[in-house]
Amino acid sequence: MEDLIHVIYVGAASADLSEHDTVSILNDARKTNRSHDISGLMLYVGGCLLLLLEGEPAKVDSASRAIVSEGRDMRMILREPISERNFRNGSWDSKRSSWMRLPACSALRCCSTPLRASRA
Repeated sequence: MEDLIHVIYVGAASADLSEHDTVSILNDARKTNRSHDISGLMLYVGGCLLLLLEGEPAKVDSASRAIVSEGRDMRMILREPISERNFRNGSWDSKRSSWMRLPACSALRCCSTPLRASRA
């Protein structure tokens, strides 16, 4: 059995982050993380982002360092061992909802700079 962990990040999205932008961010994450056997979930709800990464500790930690080095203001709220993946075969899922509000969303304001899509 391989050692696995998952990490969860939260952050505030910029007001101008469009659905197209979130799809672009997700597609970039899928491409990069699948090549490193990292699976997970990106959730966008009411201006808040939640990112879950799971996989081998060294690979997930490397991806975590990349998130921080890219200047994205995402705060890690959990890092712990897991017995099995929740997202199989390097899969990536996403959910977006502008109508649902998370009760704790205001607590996510710990991130001072909202996540913006990179413009190439």
